[in-house]
Amino acid sequence: MRPHGPPRCLLCAHPIRNSPTRGGLRHLLHTGASLPTTLISSREFGEFPVYRSSPAGTPITLYTLASPSFLESGGQRGLCVSVSDLGATVQSILVPDRDGELADVVLGFDSGEDYLRPQPYLGCTVGRFANRIDRGAFSLDGVTHELERNMPFPDEGVSHALHGGLEGWSWRLWRKVSDTSHSMADPWQQNNSSLLFRLISEDGDEGYPGTVEATARFEVTDDDELLVTMTAETLDHPTVVNMCNHSYFNLSGHASGDILNHKVQIPAEFYTPSDATGLPTGEIATVEGTALDLRSAEGTALSVPIEALTAQHAAGEEAAAGLDHNFVLCDAQQSDDDENESKNILAGGPRTQRLAAVCTDPVSQVSKRI
Repeated sequence: MRPHGPPRCLLCAHPIRNSPTRGGLRHLLHTGASLPTTLISSREFGEFPVYRSSPAGTPITLYTLASPSFLESGGQRGLCVSVSDLGATVQSILVPDRDGELADVVLGFDSGEDYLRPQPYLGCTVGRFANRIDRGAFSLDGVTHELERNMPFPDEGVSHALHGGLEGWSWRLWRKVSDTSHSMADPWQQNNSSLLFRLISEDGDEGYPGTVEATARFEVTDDDELLVTMTAETLDHPTVVNMCNHSYFNLSGHASGDILNHKVQIPAEFYTPSDATGLPTGEIATVEGTALDLRSAEGTALSVPIEALTAQHAAGEEAAAGLDHNFVLCDAQQSDDDENESKNILAGGPRTQRLAAVCTDPVSQVSKRI
């Protein structure tokens, strides 16, 4: 029997619950929403109230990308992804399970307004700098830059800058600059349906130096893959940038319960221990003999490391309560064994990719590869 409970973050198992302040988690297939009939479509997704960096009444748009096989099969095969221009946010990913039953495997909200309420960055493009910056300050070229601090730790007497600050890129309206559903010039991108979003972050934004032009491209391929490509370029002064997508996955479907039975494989020999506030200590430690050794080719149920790390945290032996760690991936090696995916290099011309992690739900047989 499968355990049930609130949806949880794929890696750290943090529960995401419905609440009046966060809006209702979307259940697309039970709300009468229809499946797309074109490779690229869009609809109104709400509007900004009087809020932060955008004027009241600014419209929010939700775009949907579908693979050809998804359209041809009526959702029995393929992939369908919805992305909002608010935060360049992945709102839903629809995929069928082994029985052809359609499920949304990421957590998201029913409207754009819900994303403007306090919420844990569901599906957002995080920037200018994802994760924590110690005490909200850093030095670059001999100059110290003070940032907005939005992650206090009263017990530790410190406060850090998290995910770009109080008005990071997750809360901004990105401008859609292009979309396409035909063959592209770059052969690596194949015949993709894609959306390209652009954001300008001014010099001094949240305390960061330099004007930055950032882009986030979301592509659904004929091979039923979702490709996310992010770029950032400073237009004047040197700066720091660390972008990421912050989706929460449940491969059984977002409303199906927890993910403790999901199996994960991460080909990492080392990790970075952290302090009580989640900052890396500077040490690079081996995963050998720890709950963070997730190298098994068969995969390890997430319940195993999460329960072990939670117990160690309660005993004061581990800073993080659950999986909230940085893994140091193994050096890429070419393998003659096609089944050994963690060692294979996925050829992509000048842009070579390597498998970083695999997560599989043994019930639905939906698998996620990074």
